[in-house]
Amino acid sequence: MVDLAELYFHQNLITESSQQLNTAEQTIGSSYLVGEKKEPAQGLVSNYFLPLGKVERLRGEILFKQGQPEKGLKHAYLSYIYFRLFSEAATERQSVIDYLYRQLQDYSVEKRKSLIAGLEKDIEENFKAYESTVFVEILKDLLG
Repeated sequence: MVDLAELYFHQNLITESSQQLNTAEQTIGSSYLVGEKKEPAQGLVSNYFLPLGKVERLRGEILFKQGQPEKGLKHAYLSYIYFRLFSEAATERQSVIDYLYRQLQDYSVEKRKSLIAGLEKDIEENFKAYESTVFVEILKDLLG
């Protein structure tokens, strides 16, 4: 489902892509979902976090494409969380950082700082359970 969503995205079929992402998320189940002030249940099989990371990464890409970098950055952060829950060594985490670098490098330094500050505030308010320092510090180092 996530692969089909990516195919639709690359064909600029955003509605169809979003529908596939929602279906993938529903198929995996709410026990695995990370959300504002919500953690996944304990003792879950980690393999399901990988496709959820891909779901959130593509949602972020869709939002960046639609000119909504604040929301896109939040979904990129969620994807980073899922990839980390899948494995501390997941290479997909670096792909999220690489994507964000390419997306954000064209913004002014002030805009990048504003986006990162907004993400930090959102993390502090809603995602305290997840270690976010590394993600935010990498963005700050890369993007000033």
